[in-house]
Amino acid sequence: MTRRSRNILKFVLGLLLTISANSLSALQLRFLYHQGDEFRFYGTSQQVVYLNGSRLQNNLDTYRVSYKVAQANDQEGRLVGETLYTSQRDGESAHLIDESFHTDYICNSLGQYKISSDAVLPVVRGVPTFPDHAVQPGDTWQAPGEEREDFSDIQAFTKAAGRPLPAFPIPLVVNYTYVGPVVKDGKNLQLLTAEYHLYYQATVSPSVYPLYPALVTGEVQAKIWFDEQKGHEDSYQDAYRIVLHLNSGERLEFDGQSQSRLIQAKLMDKPKVVEEVKKSLEEKGLGNVQVRTNDKGVVLNLDNIQFPADSAELLPSEQEKLNKIGAILKKYSDRDILVEGFTALAGTAKDRLKLSQDRAAAVGNYLVTIGVRKPEQITYRGWGAEKPIAPNDNEVDMQKNRRVEITILEN
Repeated sequence: MTRRSRNILKFVLGLLLTISANSLSALQLRFLYHQGDEFRFYGTSQQVVYLNGSRLQNNLDTYRVSYKVAQANDQEGRLVGETLYTSQRDGESAHLIDESFHTDYICNSLGQYKISSDAVLPVVRGVPTFPDHAVQPGDTWQAPGEEREDFSDIQAFTKAAGRPLPAFPIPLVVNYTYVGPVVKDGKNLQLLTAEYHLYYQATVSPSVYPLYPALVTGEVQAKIWFDEQKGHEDSYQDAYRIVLHLNSGERLEFDGQSQSRLIQAKLMDKPKVVEEVKKSLEEKGLGNVQVRTNDKGVVLNLDNIQFPADSAELLPSEQEKLNKIGAILKKYSDRDILVEGFTALAGTAKDRLKLSQDRAAAVGNYLVTIGVRKPEQITYRGWGAEKPIAPNDNEVDMQKNRRVEITILEN
C-alpha cells in the first residue's frame, strides 16, 4: 500500500471515528412525565431595586414549589401544585408564608406550555424548551418563551396613587447553548445556558391606570442543570436586570440573582408515621395531642399549648412540651415543618390574624432554637378564626379553636 493510500485510509478511519464519537455524544433532551410523581423545589432570589438611579431597597425572598404530575402520557404532563413565597421578619428564625399560589398547567416533552391566560405563576414559561432533534456539546438553538410580569407594586415603590396594574405577558425569544455533561452535587447532569432580552411596549389606558411602564427592557442569563435520565430539571440559577421606563418619566430598575434546586425525599408512609408519633407522644406524657393526616403530611394538633390572653409569649411550661415534641420531630429530619396558628372568633379579623401569626411564629422560632430544623426548613402562617374545628358559641369549643398545628410535610 502506498503512503498516499495509507494516508487516505487513515483519513477515512479518522472521519468514521469522529462521526461515531459525535453520534455517541449526541443527546435528545426531553421532559418525562409519570402520573403520580411529586417534586419539590426550594429557591432564593436576591434583588436590589433602584428608583431613578438611587438604591431604594434590597429584597431577599425564598420560595417553595411543590407539584404533582396529575395526568401524563408520552407527549405531555399536567402539573398541579402550590408555590409559597416566604420571608423572615426582623428578629425571627422561621419563615413567614407571605403568599401562596395554586398552579395548574400542561407542559409537553419539549418544554412548551399550555396554561390559562390569567394564571399568575410560573412567571417564566417555556424555559427551557428543547429542540426536536438530538444535540451535541456546543450546539445552539432558539425557542419562544414568555415572562408574565407582575407590576402591581409600582405604586408602592413610587408612592403614587392609582389602580394596581394587571400582570403583563411579555413574549421572549430565548437563545440556548448545550454545554454538555457535568457532575454536580454527585449527580450526572446535562448543562445548558439560556439567554434572552426583554423589550416590551405596554398598551395601557392612562385613564384607567395613571401610572404604568411605557417600556420594559432587560436581559436574563441563566444556567440550567437537567437530569436527562429522570426527565426533569435538577437546578437553576440566573442573573437578571429589568428596567421599567414609566410613563411619568421615572425609572425603576431591578437587578438580581435567583437560584433553585430540587429537594428529593421519598414518599411518606403516613399511617406508619402517625402510629410512630402517637406512640412517642404517649411515652412522653403527651397522649392528648391529636395526630392526623392531610394532603400535606402528618399533623399534630397542639390545642394544649397555652398562651397568656392576647399574647404570643411561650411560657416555660409550654416550652417543656415543645422540647418533647421537638425530640419527636427530629426523627423525621428529611421533612420540612409547617406551623399554623388559629384563634377563636373574638376581636377584629385584623387582630385575630396577627395573633395567630405571632403564636405560630413563636412556636416555629422555638423549634429552630432547640435545633429541630434549620430556619429555612420551618415555615409558618396564621389563619385567624378562618378554620374553626368547633363552634364559636361557648368557651369550651372556643378553646379548641385556639390552637397551633405542626405538620410534618409530605413534600
